[in-house]
Amino acid sequence: MDYEIPITKLSLPDWDEVGGDFKEIMTSGMITNNKFVKDFEQKLQVYLDVPNVVCCSSGSMGMIIALKCLKESGKMNGSEVIVPSFTFIASANAIKWAGFEPVFVDCERDTFNVDPQGIANAISSKTAAIMPVHTFGNPCDVKTIAELALDRDIKLVWDSCEAMGAKYHLRKIGSFGHVDVTAGSATKVFSISEGGMIGTEDGELAALMRKCRSATNFDDLKFPGLSSRMTEFQAVVGIHQLPKLDGYVADRNKVADLYKSELSGIPGISIQEREDRCLSNWFSMPMTINKEEFGMNRDELMEALKAKGIWARNIWFYLPCHRHPAYCNTSNTCNTNLTNTDYVSENIICLPMWSHMKEEEVLKVCGAVKEVGKK
Repeated sequence: MDYEIPITKLSLPDWDEVGGDFKEIMTSGMITNNKFVKDFEQKLQVYLDVPNVVCCSSGSMGMIIALKCLKESGKMNGSEVIVPSFTFIASANAIKWAGFEPVFVDCERDTFNVDPQGIANAISSKTAAIMPVHTFGNPCDVKTIAELALDRDIKLVWDSCEAMGAKYHLRKIGSFGHVDVTAGSATKVFSISEGGMIGTEDGELAALMRKCRSATNFDDLKFPGLSSRMTEFQAVVGIHQLPKLDGYVADRNKVADLYKSELSGIPGISIQEREDRCLSNWFSMPMTINKEEFGMNRDELMEALKAKGIWARNIWFYLPCHRHPAYCNTSNTCNTNLTNTDYVSENIICLPMWSHMKEEEVLKVCGAVKEVGKK
């Protein structure tokens, strides 16, 4: 059906901004890893304040390449990667495709981010890396997790695919750990249609990842590589999006603040919390619904809003990874006791959110939520 208020709308550059560059690409006949990809990587290095950025075809491919190259370069040992179960399943899939086993841990009920104590409890002699996720663009506890990894000499590979433009304290997400992977797929705050951006301070690793993404061009690569290049067209969109990104994030924070002021006092609604010194990019507008207090459950609320022309979603995290058929049936993870993850995934709803959302649209959504809830 057509929704009067959809779940999201994209913010993209005008044709006048990109048309000339697109024509140059078409005229040149060089549509991957050429002038604009190199320029985009350099601009990302400045924006993220990281010495090396490697662009590839998607965030998933970025995580696969990062994990594989860390292993093959001898910089990482072990067979398991710790990851939150409450994440888009691409996080777990990347771990498997790179040749590791995911070890799922619980999230925090208030921030929806990975629980650092859960990470600490899951570390073993098999642990090769920790892959934390900034859920819905909300920065997680970087300091505590980084200390866990450093104390145990475990690699830290950040899944920041939803968090481009967010900040942990004063530092941009995308520049942490041994590797930090961001993404620009269609629904992201920083949308370039598709694409992954891998940040690292390790120049040797960056060189290997560039070979890995274009494996057919390098006979000296000693392990199977991937054809996962970013196109020049995506890079052009990225170049024109990057100067606007901080503005998009600021606008989304204003939208989120309005949502919070309108909905925070309603019994049964718990909006995702963040640390005061962190800046979320509010990739989505997530909250949990307590049926007993609100008067209906998450699914009933989605249907009630749908009847009013408003698209709300349980988003992509239901089922959580440890209960997904791709993992539950193969490793018995469905018996894992992840209480918060189960609660959040069963009760989460994401309301409409986009960078240029108008005040009257937010108020209409909030009014509908108030109307259908417990009187």
